[in-house]
Amino acid sequence: MKTLPKERRYETLSYLPPLTDAQIVRQVQYILDQGYIPAVEFSESSAP
Repeated sequence: MKTLPKERRYETLSYLPPLTDAQIVRQVQYILDQGYIPAVEFSESSAP
């Protein structure tokens, strides 16, 4: 899998507090139900 270079971004769910796995599932399901395409972002550190 190819990933983009690391950079600071402020995307769809970045403004939310930490979510449980169940809350993430509900958020992603809502995105899919609306016909949008979800993307997964990750970071090696949790610092903003």
